[in-house]
Amino acid sequence: MSTPWADQPGNDAPRETPGQPPSHGQGTPGYAQPDTGYGQPAPQYGQPAPQYGQPAPHYGQPGHFPTPAYGAGYGAPAAATEKNNLGIIALVAALVGAASLVVPLVGLFLAPIGGIVGVVAGIMSIRAARAGRATNRGMGIAGLLVGIVLLALLVLAVVGAAILFSSYDFSSYDFS
Repeated sequence: MSTPWADQPGNDAPRETPGQPPSHGQGTPGYAQPDTGYGQPAPQYGQPAPQYGQPAPHYGQPGHFPTPAYGAGYGAPAAATEKNNLGIIALVAALVGAASLVVPLVGLFLAPIGGIVGVVAGIMSIRAARAGRATNRGMGIAGLLVGIVLLALLVLAVVGAAILFSSYDFSSYDFS
């Protein structure tokens, strides 16, 4: 099929012959054949594509992975993450206990509870990670350490207050 502008003067492009495939890239002056980079020339227009290896396997052939159950999804199995909440609980409880120290009366009650929960949940989280039931061992260690530091500071504060109040003479005050 010929195009209307092919017959105009000054057009030296090769003309297409009806019934023949177009000659794109074949013998065009100034252009080299495209190279695929794999040692074989690129297939020409109108030639069948080369066959590589075996055809793709069909769905359900033996040796393929089974279809996951409904709702199971892909990724890590649920058993590996079943105890990950322990590490989060350990770290959050210990941090809340430490942050509660800035509130005068609330810190007296929340800090020891947060420290104890942080230590206990941290130990349980580390054991679960060691057994392969959890993947956040680092959070468990962090919760354990923050809980231990919090409890150590509370013990130091109580001992310091006891020493301070035992050496103070309250006899000079009239409490009547």
